[in-house]
Amino acid sequence: ELCAFFFCQNTEPHLNNGVSVLRGLIWKLLSENRTLSRYIPAEYRLAAKDKRRALFESNSNKFFILKMMLSEMLKDASFEAIYLLVDALDECDEDSDKLVEWIADDAADPQSKAKWLVSGRSTMKLDRTLKPKHHQKKLILERNDEHISRAVALLIGQEVGSLADEAGYSEELRSTVQMTLEEKAESTFLWVALVCKRLAEITRLETVAELDKLPAGLPFLYERMMRLIKERSSVISEPCKQILRAVTIAYSPLTLDEIVPMAGLHERSIEDICELVSLCGSYVILQEKTIRFVHQSAKDYLNGVAEFFPGGREQEHGRIVERSLQAMSKTLRRNIYCLHHLGLLIGDIKAPDPDPLAAIRYSCVYWIGHFCDAYSSNRPEVETVGNFLREKFLYWLEALGLIQHMGDAILSMTRLESLLRVSLHSAILKNETDQYRNNHAMANY
Repeated sequence: ELCAFFFCQNTEPHLNNGVSVLRGLIWKLLSENRTLSRYIPAEYRLAAKDKRRALFESNSNKFFILKMMLSEMLKDASFEAIYLLVDALDECDEDSDKLVEWIADDAADPQSKAKWLVSGRSTMKLDRTLKPKHHQKKLILERNDEHISRAVALLIGQEVGSLADEAGYSEELRSTVQMTLEEKAESTFLWVALVCKRLAEITRLETVAELDKLPAGLPFLYERMMRLIKERSSVISEPCKQILRAVTIAYSPLTLDEIVPMAGLHERSIEDICELVSLCGSYVILQEKTIRFVHQSAKDYLNGVAEFFPGGREQEHGRIVERSLQAMSKTLRRNIYCLHHLGLLIGDIKAPDPDPLAAIRYSCVYWIGHFCDAYSSNRPEVETVGNFLREKFLYWLEALGLIQHMGDAILSMTRLESLLRVSLHSAILKNETDQYRNNHAMANY
């Protein structure tokens, strides 16, 4: 018997698509049993490292190839059962429909040894495709509230016990905290975790008053936590909001180095930024120097608060573009890694310490995406982009090569070219239309 699992996460580019799910399950199975490597197609199994990497990066058929590879593994006669767990399927975007359909087909295949356990919030695609058949079962948690409530109550008991020991709660206060949390939790694990984190930050004497203020339900709790951030002095509240805006609008999680230019925090030390991130702990968490959302619901809440982005999301994208171009223009230069030999394989190049590209990695890869999302022909960034490309284009390509994102440059430049071509065509058409109207008006006059 073998077991493999994959946890989807919408905010992580390498955890939110069908290819990543298949690749993760295959990797886990191979790590458990190397004999399954015989199902890797020979052209990739026996090829050079760059050819094998191409299977996962530039191959347009990678989903099909990985699907067929995993299908064959799951039919291996030497195993009685292969248990596969895929969590949060609803957070999978690209190729998600194909993935769900393939899982349903494999689950119904009598030759497959797979025993599937998949979870996700209810969507039309999941409900229709994964409809129970024969020996398959479907468990709807909303209809089993009693079991969830019991599990949440156990979590509350553990968390309150820890709080009581650390803060010195009396038995009466401990009982009050536990009863209040059970009444307001609404069977939500995340709500309990966030509230207990908040209670750990205040004194024992403030506990009862804070409990009375805490609302039931995640959206109201997020709203309450945002008010607490806004009520702090501007020295704290403004950079906290800048951090949250940046991580919300970003296309992938930002590291501590990357958040500096993205949120305009050049005057802050890394220690200060760590403290600011911890103050935003109801929404984000710091993991291995990368700022991540505690849950997709936190990002959904911030995206849904219109006043959170002064001037709208387009202007926020514009601010990201402006900050990115400034940071890249200041940093990029020829031979930024000071390599002594030309023609080195990218795998043989080690980034210096400190890495001069650490703070602008995100900017190098994604600035064009933000520009396209912010674009209008009269925006000030248009001229700045032209200047940047004229002065730093080759250095930008060099940086993308060093951080192994050259493919993104090709796609981004293609998108930028298409946008500007359409915009230029529209501008010419508008000018011709205006000229025609002016001539027609003069003729009538």
